[in-house]
Amino acid sequence: HLAQFEALYGHVEARGAGVGVGFEMLNMTLQPILDEYAAGAITEAEFLQKADWAKEWGFDFNLYKPLFDFIREKKLKGLALNLPRQIVSRIARVGLAALPEEDKKYLPADLAVTTNERYIKYLRVTFENHGKKQASGTFTFENYLAAMSSWNETMGARMADFLNANPGY
Repeated sequence: HLAQFEALYGHVEARGAGVGVGFEMLNMTLQPILDEYAAGAITEAEFLQKADWAKEWGFDFNLYKPLFDFIREKKLKGLALNLPRQIVSRIARVGLAALPEEDKKYLPADLAVTTNERYIKYLRVTFENHGKKQASGTFTFENYLAAMSSWNETMGARMADFLNANPGY
């Protein structure tokens, strides 16, 4: 996390304020809360409570605090990139085809499940670790692959949408 901070610091030194910072640990529905925090409108404690940090991400906020403090100090744009966790979980259980319409609105229109062989090989290993903990028989590798693709593609689409809407970032 310190390496991430150093990279961000160097990027801002080179480019100035036109830098957007994406946060995987925040789902897109939390964008207004991130905006409030980055603008200094709410305290760190309020941010953590409103974002339900412990439930949404679970890792110690202090690991990420320098990044959040920096975007606030430098008035940088923070981006809540991820798909809501419950939708990722639902995809892992039922697959993309059975996803309710109200959940599909969060997905990119051109969502594609990855065909990258090296990544799929990696995911098979992580699936074995997750799969042993799952009680449901619907937690198949195909559903897991769709869930991870949805996670990744949503973050990529959020970044692309931001960059397309903000030339020069």
